[in-house]
Parts: sequence; C-alpha cells; structure tokens
Amino acid sequence: MTQDTPDTPETPDAHGAPVPHSLLGKTVLITGAARRVGATIARTLHTAGANLVLHYRSSADDAAALAGELNAVRPASAVCSASNAICSRRTACRR
Repeated sequence: MTQDTPDTPETPDAHGAPVPHSLLGKTVLITGAARRVGATIARTLHTAGANLVLHYRSSADDAAALAGELNAVRPASAVCSASNAICSRRTACRR
C-alpha cells in the first residue's frame, strides 16, 4: 500500500470526502458494470482516476448511460464492452 503525498490531487467522493487520484492512468475492466453494485464500483473507481471498460451481458442501455455519465465528468474515460458468451462447466464458451 502506498502513502499519499501532499501534492497528490484529490476530488470529493459521493459523500464529499477527498479521494486521492491513485488510479490515474490505469484502466480497469469491471464485469457486470452496467447496474447495481457494478455501477457503484465503476463510479468509485472513476472518481479515483481510473479509465474504465464497462462490461455487460444484456444491459446495453444501462451501460451506455453510465458511460455517458462518466464521460461527461472526464471525456473518453469509459467505454462499453458486451459479451454474449454462454459458458458452462461442461462446455467451452461459445457465442
């Protein structure tokens, strides 16, 4: 774990507490990012400076809305990625 230095830029989180930009320049893939917990994780990591790949299976509209919300704050910082793969323990992934 690294310590923040005084010159580390910070932004407020959803509750107004400062969040250091420890993820600036990093890209994070979040599966199930379009809704609920995944969307909350996406917003939190985005606030910390991460660029995001928002992965979804069937929530294209929700993923696009979230990407739009995040890109309005920091342009070109979030993209969507769909997966229609069906996997089971007995078979390989197929489309």
